[in-house]
Amino acid sequence: MSVDPSQEYFLRLHIAYPPSISGVQGYNSQVGHVFISLQDPYGERFLGFNAAFQVLGKENVDSNHHINGLRDAFKPVDSIISDDSRYLKVVTHSTEFSLSSEQFQKVEKEITRWRDEKPPYILALRNCVTFACAIAKKAGIRPPPQLLGIPTPVGTGLGLGLQQHLQKWRENRISNSDIMVLQPIRQHGRSL
Repeated sequence: MSVDPSQEYFLRLHIAYPPSISGVQGYNSQVGHVFISLQDPYGERFLGFNAAFQVLGKENVDSNHHINGLRDAFKPVDSIISDDSRYLKVVTHSTEFSLSSEQFQKVEKEITRWRDEKPPYILALRNCVTFACAIAKKAGIRPPPQLLGIPTPVGTGLGLGLQQHLQKWRENRISNSDIMVLQPIRQHGRSL
């Protein structure tokens, strides 16, 4: 994709609380989902990192690649980068960042890398938050605190101790030397 330095580019980080997560037993509306949107002169795309069975349906994925409740929180399953516009109705918080053309290109390359490598989705370790944080890091943005502390399936089901451990792990993976501190240009939603 050709990027024009004279154009405007935006990265938005969205937090949503869907009423239920299809195919995952035992979760309620307090489970959050994080996804991104990228806007360029051609439009806006909404992208998220999901377990493949959540997007494709259990009937279309080998049963060894389903997550069946919390007992499978560390089980690797097939992943997919998908259009997450279906979550727009339940977004509770969004943060918008203006990107340079160079930042936008880095973000595009990182998304392509995730698509090509297809890392397994692991509910407790590599999930939607991990993806959004990786994309923010490539843009030189420290993810907003709301992103690191949302009640994800990890925090809801596995307890606060593990959630705090994973939050520290995520924060430590984002080294200060790699980050340009950019202030969001626009935020909306309730405080979390």
